[in-house]
Amino acid sequence: MKQILVVDDDRHILKLVGHYLRAEGFRVLEAIDGIEAEKIVETEQVHLAVIDVMMPNMDGFELCQKMRASFPDIPVIMLTAKDALADKSRGLEVGTDDY
Repeated sequence: MKQILVVDDDRHILKLVGHYLRAEGFRVLEAIDGIEAEKIVETEQVHLAVIDVMMPNMDGFELCQKMRASFPDIPVIMLTAKDALADKSRGLEVGTDDY
């Protein structure tokens, strides 16, 4: 079964996205910040990461950079309300596959 890591500090969004992914047959791993997400990626086989940008402790951009350095084959999608062109550009620069 494919595992998707969803990272968001808003627990409502985390649960909502997880609900829809589970309904499609995926196993969902949830993290409320980048630090927790790093631990999951180091111990679990993650097939896709869906990451929010604005989070405490470590934002989504920093998390994506760290994931790319250690786990370059995990696809990363940024799911965020930040839609300014500069944010999209930064997301792509740090290695997201889609923003």
